[in-house]
Amino acid sequence: MGKEIETQLRRDVMRHLLASERKTVEVKKLEAVARLALPHESDFGAASRLHELLESLVAEGVLKAFSKVARDKTGRPTKVVRCPTEEEMKKLRENEDLKSRIESTVWVPRMTPVSVDPKIIHNKKIMQKAIAVNAWLKGRQGNVPDIPHRERSLEIFGDEKALEGVARKPLFGGRISLVDLSCFHCPEPLHYEAFSKNGDENQGKPLLVVENANTYWSCCRANAKVGRFAAVVYGKGNMINSLEVGCEALWAVEDALGSVGVYYFGDLDPEGLTIPKGLSDKREKAGLSTVEPERCLYAALIQKNLLTPCNAGQLKHHDPAFAVSWLGTELAEAYLVKAPQERWPQEGLGAGEIEMVLQSIGFPVNGTQAYPTRDA
Repeated sequence: MGKEIETQLRRDVMRHLLASERKTVEVKKLEAVARLALPHESDFGAASRLHELLESLVAEGVLKAFSKVARDKTGRPTKVVRCPTEEEMKKLRENEDLKSRIESTVWVPRMTPVSVDPKIIHNKKIMQKAIAVNAWLKGRQGNVPDIPHRERSLEIFGDEKALEGVARKPLFGGRISLVDLSCFHCPEPLHYEAFSKNGDENQGKPLLVVENANTYWSCCRANAKVGRFAAVVYGKGNMINSLEVGCEALWAVEDALGSVGVYYFGDLDPEGLTIPKGLSDKREKAGLSTVEPERCLYAALIQKNLLTPCNAGQLKHHDPAFAVSWLGTELAEAYLVKAPQERWPQEGLGAGEIEMVLQSIGFPVNGTQAYPTRDA
């Protein structure tokens, strides 16, 4: 048998052995594999080649020795049993070690319900976390000062990211929060410029998230004079479109300023529109307010009409339906005439032009917001 054909047969047989849920495999099934791998051999020839391979696999320790009982009339085995792989043995040892640790663990009262929850005790990863948390709670002495969540995570789990998302969804079905672990969520800070140092003047106003650095500077200058927004937030391109930044860090700004609502202004092109789309989706799933478009700025950008060509990569992001939803019918029509061949960079508007636009929008009247919504 040629080396290439032998290699093909070995590869196909091993693939079948490893794919089987059971370690015991009928030789008849392997013979079918052999016939496909050796199309020019007779059935007898393919079976002979297969038997030679199976004997080799026994010698290599891949298969257990053939049973003396499970054999056909010719004396060949009718079944083979695969030995556990190194990875399977490693998992088996880990499971046995975890089982031993569970049985020897003395659970603190706070963790007792966790230790008997079937959804937890049958999940290896969660149970490993539970044992680590229990050990930390058990060893805690006196009043432990609160520290950032990643520092505590590294201390408890040896992994600084193990507590990500726990601020929104506590561990073990809501039983253990960051407060229980004497830590607090510390999201990546967002750069922003508040309208006023007097907190009362910022409360109740929305935030404006701006995609790019230069326009962020211009919007800050304009808002310092007009005061439409509680703060202008630097989105840093697509960085704002992440769970940690767009939800957690942005919420921290909202909470600090007492702001209400989030507006967005970015490049008017297919890729630029994916940012608020993704940001809104993530915030909605996190139970936060969605992002609204600052349409007056988009309208001024289109009216000024400083166009540049779109690169080829923009085409894959082109979403006319979202453009209509985000911009409204009238602005979307003007946008879709040019997109995705041309684009409007938000740098087309300077601080003076942005100031004029913001002055024309309107402000809270009799305690109610006069800001337009996406549906307006």
